[in-house]
Amino acid sequence: MNVAVARPDARTRALAYLELTKPRIVLLVLLTGIPALLMAARGLPDAATVVGAVLGTALAAASAAAFNHVFDRDLDALMVRTKLRPLPTGVLTPAEATVFAVLLGVAAWIVLDVLANRLAAIVGLASIVYYALVYTVWLKRSTPQNIVIGGGAGATAPLIAWAAVTGRIDLPAVLLAAIVFFWTPPHFWALALYRREDYARAGIPMLPVTHGEDETRRQILLYTLGLVPITLAPVGIGAAGPIYGVPALILGAIFAWDAWQLFRTKETARAVRLFRFSILYLFALFVVLGVDAAITGGANRAAAERARARAAGAVAGLAAPIAFEVAGTVVGEASGLVVEPPSPAVTTAHRGAPAAATFTLRNEGADSLAFTVERTVQPATAAEFVHGGAEEERGGTLAPGETRAFTLHATLLPALPEGVTRVAVGYSFRVAR
Repeated sequence: MNVAVARPDARTRALAYLELTKPRIVLLVLLTGIPALLMAARGLPDAATVVGAVLGTALAAASAAAFNHVFDRDLDALMVRTKLRPLPTGVLTPAEATVFAVLLGVAAWIVLDVLANRLAAIVGLASIVYYALVYTVWLKRSTPQNIVIGGGAGATAPLIAWAAVTGRIDLPAVLLAAIVFFWTPPHFWALALYRREDYARAGIPMLPVTHGEDETRRQILLYTLGLVPITLAPVGIGAAGPIYGVPALILGAIFAWDAWQLFRTKETARAVRLFRFSILYLFALFVVLGVDAAITGGANRAAAERARARAAGAVAGLAAPIAFEVAGTVVGEASGLVVEPPSPAVTTAHRGAPAAATFTLRNEGADSLAFTVERTVQPATAAEFVHGGAEEERGGTLAPGETRAFTLHATLLPALPEGVTRVAVGYSFRVAR
């Protein structure tokens, strides 16, 4: 039965709209997304991305919460914990709450799409639909696994944040979402243990109602034991360091111990303690993850920027043009060997790229000529960085009256000093006797 509230004033209605957003849950959701921002950007992303990801995630979470109020208003009226919410009390109407939820959802899409990117907006919209329809309308009322399957709705903030920075979803983001996903069942089942009568009164098939308290305590312990190694996985893949890993291990040990004590003693007071600690646990876990990402991520980012600068310098060096001059002469006694040098004699070359020069050789003598080829490089300091090796440089033989196009190759190695802007290569053709 609804408790009527006559003519609520503007302040009461404003607070009621705020309550529809479940601000404490929104803050906890944001907390799980911020470390993903820092990890993905290896430091602090640009301002537009930060605003887009944080504000868009907050609006998406608030929209999902408002839809939850709308769809659960009949159940909320039956439960002691929720009967004073804005819709059961009549402070707001379902229509007003629905319009508010839709506006928040539209705003979330616009903010994420404009300030972040389309993938982040799609994930944000999916989180609203999943929480409002899949969890609230379907799972919550139909299966004791509601919290397990529905946990995905509360785990999307890291995915939104990662997508906002990178435009994709990578393994570290999935692991952060998995932490929230596996944290959700022990957190809510601990609440359900000491609110069991409330859920039974509303007909909600929570695990303590359908399978009993002993099974619930056992599932809490199992999920907690499964959660701890997942929280350490970011360290295992190198996405986080010891600043996060050591506190995560300690916090996980405390959480597991509390879950074991609840399983062993079967005391309701321990369920209350575990529920409250679980909130502190998630808060502390993601705070140290954010600190780790800010410190080690910043260092990684600086190293990455240095590497990019070196790479850019190397690329610029490779792209810098070098005047490549080629000349050819016949040395030794006159023999009838004539060399026509390449035209043009000076071309543009680049580090790492092969260069070629084509000479025309002609034997104007009466005898066959065997010749060898020698190469000199100026400046002399560049000689070790000019790589030849073509078979033509071994020389050859010309029959009387024969004319041959003879191509000689060279490559300016990438390590050629930056100060060298001109390389002259001289080829000497010597007739063998």
